[in-house]
Formats: sequence, structure tokens, C-alpha cells
Amino acid sequence: AIQVFISDLSDSGAAIQCPSGHLPYSGSLQVDFALPGDSDRLQVTAELVWQNNQGAGGIRFLDMASQSRKRLGRWLKEELAEQGEQKIGARAGE
Repeated sequence: AIQVFISDLSDSGAAIQCPSGHLPYSGSLQVDFALPGDSDRLQVTAELVWQNNQGAGGIRFLDMASQSRKRLGRWLKEELAEQGEQKIGARAGE
């Protein structure tokens, strides 16, 4: 197993960073991660669609259980709403 950090997450994939710099060259990957504030892990089949020589890469989600997809969608929606509120609050305080 390779440990990576997710630096950007969407409903269709993620940008990842591998501290060791060793990402697989191709093929499908089994990805297992937890969303912040949620102890249940999401398990996804993904493919590596790009990578650079510093250990960064991008994965596309190929298969995810419908319940996991709903949890991810709900979390993303909450994060977007929270970021929007922070931006509005920052503008109001100017």
C-alpha cells in the first residue's frame, strides 16, 4: 500500500501527493480514505490519469458504492457552502 495525501477532491477524482514520489505508472488503483469529521472510510476504484516527477498526480474515480458517492457529494456541498460563508464574511469585514 502507498500512502498519499489528497490535496484537492471532487466528486469525480482527486489530486494526490505521494511523499515517497513513487506512484504506480498506470492501471486501476484501490483507494481508501476518510472524509474529515467522518470515521467511515470510502473505498473507490480509480485510475491514475497524470503524474509528475515530484510525486504529484491526479486520479479519476471509476467505481464507488452509491452510498459512498452520496456521502462524498454531501460533504463537498457542505464544504462549498462553508467556503462561501467565509468569503462573504471576509468581504463584509472589509
